[in-house]
Amino acid sequence: VFVKGIPFLNEPQEEQLRRDIANGLYAELTTQMKDEFTYVTSKIEANKPDENKKMFKVDYNPSINLLINYMFVQKLRDHFERIENLWIEAMGNEIVASLLDAEEFQERKLNSYRECEATIDYMKGFTRIFEYLVECRKPLVGFNMMLDVLYLYNQFYQPLPTKLNKFKNGFLELFPESYDVKSIIMNTKKYFPELTDVFNCGSLSEAHENFKRNEFLLSFLYQPVIECELFLRIAHAMAMREVRIPKDAPTWNKLLKSVEECRNHINLIRANIHYLDLESDFIQTDRPKHLILSCKNNSQPLCIDIISSLVSIHGLVDVKLYDRNRCLIATGHYKA
Repeated sequence: VFVKGIPFLNEPQEEQLRRDIANGLYAELTTQMKDEFTYVTSKIEANKPDENKKMFKVDYNPSINLLINYMFVQKLRDHFERIENLWIEAMGNEIVASLLDAEEFQERKLNSYRECEATIDYMKGFTRIFEYLVECRKPLVGFNMMLDVLYLYNQFYQPLPTKLNKFKNGFLELFPESYDVKSIIMNTKKYFPELTDVFNCGSLSEAHENFKRNEFLLSFLYQPVIECELFLRIAHAMAMREVRIPKDAPTWNKLLKSVEECRNHINLIRANIHYLDLESDFIQTDRPKHLILSCKNNSQPLCIDIISSLVSIHGLVDVKLYDRNRCLIATGHYKA
């Protein structure tokens, strides 16, 4: 699987690729590589290595895709299988055909699994970074992470399960600690009533701009990527909120402890619950299941533009006409 030229595989896809390679089920070569195959085979046929000349090299144009190059060489080996102990391999921009003794030929054949592993390693691509993150067991930090979490699970681990609890348990096994900065902002602003304007933000860029304009939050010297910077500033503020005259900067463990109540809370946008708790099955909410505006005067239809302008002063909202006299309002700023 490729996205913008970067390969990746989840676990079932990797297993399927291994089975296909083991069974010799290779994808069709591109038109260009078919032409290369015809050219290379004709050259080797005309210059077969023998006892007098045991090696022949022919130039070829390899693909930028290592899997295609691997399949190309495998097809060449299958094509010349009839010639005893003839070994075909790619070396840079050349295909090398060598006539070996039986022992060396078998040794090369046994060691060819390394070519297979290198190809699979290439096809895993970005998945290797994902596996490294899982192995490190470090906290995962993001902003409005729901889609990111789903994407990580589906693209690099397993297809999304049909049961929510199976997904939550599976993701916790991969990443025991996740911190959604948007969820932290929404659930810690109660501790900073004087910073209401700063904490009322919809997007990552808006949150970053708000925090940069605040002298108190800007006093904490952090300059990593935006999501991590916001996380560290909020955690620092939480860790120091009961300390009048701080002597030392809080440790990393103290920073994590300060936002522990928000651990593994993945923010949900305009849902009837604030967040998805990966560790718990139940979340109490005061939000209504649906927020519907009704018009008592049936003689006039609702005007979406007027309603949108009235409610937008309270934050980001979407208004959808339900019928002539009712509309559905979606917002992330509902208050009971």
